[in-house]
Amino acid sequence: MSRGNRPARLLADEPSGLGRPFEAAADDPVIEENTTEPPDPAVEEALMRGYNEGLTRAQQELSADIEAFRNEVRASLARIAEYEKTFAEQHEAQLLELTLDTASRIVRERIDNGDEVGVRAFREALQALPAGARVRARLHPDDAATIPAGDTEVVGGRIEIVADDTLSRGGAVLESDLGSVDATIETAERTAREAVLGTEKTP
Repeated sequence: MSRGNRPARLLADEPSGLGRPFEAAADDPVIEENTTEPPDPAVEEALMRGYNEGLTRAQQELSADIEAFRNEVRASLARIAEYEKTFAEQHEAQLLELTLDTASRIVRERIDNGDEVGVRAFREALQALPAGARVRARLHPDDAATIPAGDTEVVGGRIEIVADDTLSRGGAVLESDLGSVDATIETAERTAREAVLGTEKTP
């Protein structure tokens, strides 16, 4: 029963409580006095110094890691550039080699189809020698047979035509006292290859 519902006589019998010491209930909050001491400035300074030193060291280590990573990237890019250069040079050489081989094959096919390449080689080589020089011209027998029998220089004795089966069709070797000219297909191919690739074709 609450205090407000008690009979009047009971309330009258109870002491008023005036002048008695205050007694806190068991469930009342306890208010504690703040006894925390203020922080020591020296300790705070040491803590801050340690923090700053740690932060500086971490930043230095991070900067070193970043620089090392950059160096690795630069080295990788340099290796890639060198590989690309070597790759391009190798493929360029292969393309030039293929071009030369194709040109040689085309010339030989034209010779096989009856094109008088050997006669033209003979005439061009003859132009490289001094006019009036006596010439001994060696050609493959099939090419030698295509030189007109009535050629004035041949008939006049200035040029001697010699059938030489050691030579390939399409070329000629002209010899004279004033010099010689190698106009064979093999020499032309080798000269072109050395000029373009700087090397002879490996067997």
